[in-house]
Amino acid sequence: MEDDDLPLDGDAGAIDAPEIEETQTDDTAVNDTYTPRTVEDIAQKMGWSPREQWRGDPDKWKPADQFVEHTAEINTTLANKLKSVDARLENISRTNQAMTERLLAEQREKLMAERQEAFDVGDAAKFNQLDQQLQTLPTAAAQPAPEVQAFTEKHAAWFNKDQEATTWAFNRAEELSKKGFGPARQVAIVERELAQYFPEYAPQEKPKAKAVALTQPGNRAATSRGKSFNDLPSEAQKEAIFFESKGVTRDQYVASYFQSQEA
Repeated sequence: MEDDDLPLDGDAGAIDAPEIEETQTDDTAVNDTYTPRTVEDIAQKMGWSPREQWRGDPDKWKPADQFVEHTAEINTTLANKLKSVDARLENISRTNQAMTERLLAEQREKLMAERQEAFDVGDAAKFNQLDQQLQTLPTAAAQPAPEVQAFTEKHAAWFNKDQEATTWAFNRAEELSKKGFGPARQVAIVERELAQYFPEYAPQEKPKAKAVALTQPGNRAATSRGKSFNDLPSEAQKEAIFFESKGVTRDQYVASYFQSQEA
């Protein structure tokens, strides 16, 4: 074939490109396979059985919707009870910590007095023995006492921010602790001396104590507000009896418990 016989552009004899059929995707195809779960499906996941499969008391069988609703109510009730128990146990823990710190402070004060007496009479052996006991005396619990926690919250504007003032407060509290003072007395003295060394941080009015000063028995009636041993939860009563064997009266435990609860 010669070149003149080839078809020109646009002639009827031109070779056309093959047509490609376009296929449309059906977006609903995937969604058509999803089947929403029924109430019965959800209830069965929670332990429900249809009536024909129920093996318990026939009068206690419930339709799926009532079963789900009833189960949700039970779970809510249990959650509230657990929350109440957690709060009660936490309060007992705080009270026990306060009682332990009180006993440690009294024991430390007693040993220091006996050590001083041994020093005064020149009994070196007894002095060294008592000094060793003081060195090995357990320290207070790692968690801060309620009075200390209240102090750090009250002075949050500078505590742990002003290095000089914070270091002074720590050192002064430690010095008082070594002398046998409990957390309440430590905080009271630091509060009082704060105006002298750091007047810009001193409170403008006398601070209100948030916890019982266990070394001051006169505070018991005011803080317990008429509560007695019988008002304690059973778990707290057991703890009060235990601390009674260590020298803490039941009234002191009651006062500390309910004061801690209010803090």
